[in-house]
Amino acid sequence: MICLFTVGSLLGCRESQGPAPGEQGTIAIYSGTAAFPPSVIALISCLRFYGFETDTLGLAGLLGDGLDSFAVLVVPAGDPLEFSNELGPVGRSAIKQFVNAGGGYIGLGGGGAIASNDGVSPLYEGTSHWPINNIAPYPEIAITGIEVTFTNHPVTRTGQSHYWTMYRWGPEFFPASDANVDTLYLFETTGTPAAIAFEYGQGRVFLTGFQPEFEESDSRDSTDYGVNLGDPDSEWELLQRAADWCLWRL
Repeated sequence: MICLFTVGSLLGCRESQGPAPGEQGTIAIYSGTAAFPPSVIALISCLRFYGFETDTLGLAGLLGDGLDSFAVLVVPAGDPLEFSNELGPVGRSAIKQFVNAGGGYIGLGGGGAIASNDGVSPLYEGTSHWPINNIAPYPEIAITGIEVTFTNHPVTRTGQSHYWTMYRWGPEFFPASDANVDTLYLFETTGTPAAIAFEYGQGRVFLTGFQPEFEESDSRDSTDYGVNLGDPDSEWELLQRAADWCLWRL
């Protein structure tokens, strides 16, 4: 399965203002039917390990006023098309309004694809392409390398220059040449953008085409998903900095 998505720019970028709308800085992890359960579990384990206050948010909460209680929304691994069908136009609009008002958005794998899919929740101008068959065709998973390309961004400034990480049907990103989007990491195999960051309205957005939440060689993520892959390092620190950045702490 190959999908190419064209994205329309909705809002211009602005100077940093903050803070995000959730008064207590709580992070919501989307847990609707389309969300991959082990990814939700691993995200809870990762973010709570670093002291972040987290809670899950299902579809009913997202369609209602549930986002009002949160500062950042994390959408985990999952099939982008299933996310699209589940959220529908009301859910898509709620995500865009949340970020526009100052909320943060972290999209990992499928959660990154829906933020760059025209007709779902487009947040930047450009295209995304998934799966990346040169890394692993759908529905396979693999360990792949990512290399830092922007070393002076708050998310990358103190991190490693290279990580081994899980790939699970995530997108590669192709921002338009005039889009105000920072490419942070490239996929080692393809040389294409693996993680991007930018501002949308009053909020901040961090998207990846890989799954940094899984600790394939460590049980601290509370899941055994991907343990056979043998990841030699951890990307949890990357998620910690991304969350801090989306919370206007970096």
